[in-house]
Amino acid sequence: MDAVEIKESRADVALLVATLICIASSSSIAHEYASRFLDMTVAFGAVFNIRAFSCAAHAVGLAAGFGTAAFIKRASVSHLRGTRALGAFFLSQIGLSAIFYAAFAFHAEPVIVALQIPIAALSALFIATMLHYAAPLPKSTVLICISLCIGIPAFIAQGVFGALETAPLAAAIIAHVGLLCVGLVCGSRFFRHQTANAPLKAESAAYGAQLDVENSSNSQRALIQPWFLVWVVVFTYGAAFGFYHVIPLGLPTPASFGVTAPVIRISSNLLGAGLATALLISSFSSGPLVTSVIWNKFYRLVFPLAVLAGLLIPFTQAQGYLLSITCSETALYYFDMIIALGCIVICKTLHADATSVFAHAFFARSSGFLAGNIAGAIAHEICLLLNELISCVGIIAFILLFLVTFNTNGEKYAKTVWGILPKEDPKSRFDRKLHERCLQLAKEFQLTEREAQTLELLAQNKRPKEISNDLVLSVATIRTYVQGIYTKIDVHSHDELLKEIEKE
Repeated sequence: MDAVEIKESRADVALLVATLICIASSSSIAHEYASRFLDMTVAFGAVFNIRAFSCAAHAVGLAAGFGTAAFIKRASVSHLRGTRALGAFFLSQIGLSAIFYAAFAFHAEPVIVALQIPIAALSALFIATMLHYAAPLPKSTVLICISLCIGIPAFIAQGVFGALETAPLAAAIIAHVGLLCVGLVCGSRFFRHQTANAPLKAESAAYGAQLDVENSSNSQRALIQPWFLVWVVVFTYGAAFGFYHVIPLGLPTPASFGVTAPVIRISSNLLGAGLATALLISSFSSGPLVTSVIWNKFYRLVFPLAVLAGLLIPFTQAQGYLLSITCSETALYYFDMIIALGCIVICKTLHADATSVFAHAFFARSSGFLAGNIAGAIAHEICLLLNELISCVGIIAFILLFLVTFNTNGEKYAKTVWGILPKEDPKSRFDRKLHERCLQLAKEFQLTEREAQTLELLAQNKRPKEISNDLVLSVATIRTYVQGIYTKIDVHSHDELLKEIEKE
């Protein structure tokens, strides 16, 4: 790929990430803004925590959006990838947001709660749709994209709109609508670049074509029926996080701590997003991105953080539950990042449609989160949340998460995601390791795209004549590439090159 193509591809990635950030932020902003102003309300002669219903409505919308993307036909999803569909989405979000903020002016709490369902559903649907273009990206770019697409919406919703909490309602409306307009502009430019056959479109189209030609029967069957163990693990963790999300709403913040509950919620959320991003980069910056490594990080980091969040609640009351909520938010953000990485590995291994893979995974996560929200809301309404009861909740969460984490045969089956990925025989494993090593050398010694292709064929003991047939190039051109490889890697023969490749 020459310099012009690299620059254009980076511009496309930047536009894609900006669009995803604006889509995700729209839903988060509506939910967080509602959570700060909704409190207790009287209905049917009883007192209810309307904030808990707001959380449930947001979760319903996410589950509905990802569920729609997961189960509708692939041809229907492809119609959502374009300037017209994206324009309709952003315009509808602007209209829904206008009604949403108008409901605040009239104190129409049921409307505020209900509107979060379509806002979240549309956001989830279009996030899954746009992720089709992210799956083919290289690992380093993927890590940055995931960090930005999850971390920045948290900063916008919690930090920027947290600062607008005391500002006039018009300021929040202008900021929200302005963000949606930025997303519309970035998304439109992105799709115009795709129409002009930019690199991301070519890579995404190749993935779709391979799915149709090579994996249509197996992959489609796999994507329509998510594997039970994967679904149970993701659903259960989502339920735990949903429960943790609602329960603190009913826990009083001691006046002696000197800060308000919204400040604690905002601080813990921002800290959680920052820590999760740091964990993601440090966990996967080196080494290959494979499912066994992802699972290893999952049970070594997400599991203890999630359990710790529940166990710390009764011990952190004096500090306003800041440490407990921070652990929960860190685990949740890192969990979402881990799911996204796992989906990308599956997409690249199966050459599957990223929208369907992401949608199924986050549908399980969102469904679990909704179930946890409902359970937490019920517990809040019928039980007095004393420290003894909260301790029991932490113990139950520990037992439940322990069972689903360590009773799924761990890394052995995680290598194939419990059967989703094809099992790897010794030859396939050797070929994969060889491919990864050649990519590593190509990056380390800055080989060109053609030199990298030639290097991999040389690693397979192919001679220039065979390579010329494979790449449909002249033997003289291949010899030029070979000489360039020898010079850059500093070897003088085919045997020396093979020894360099065999080094780990």
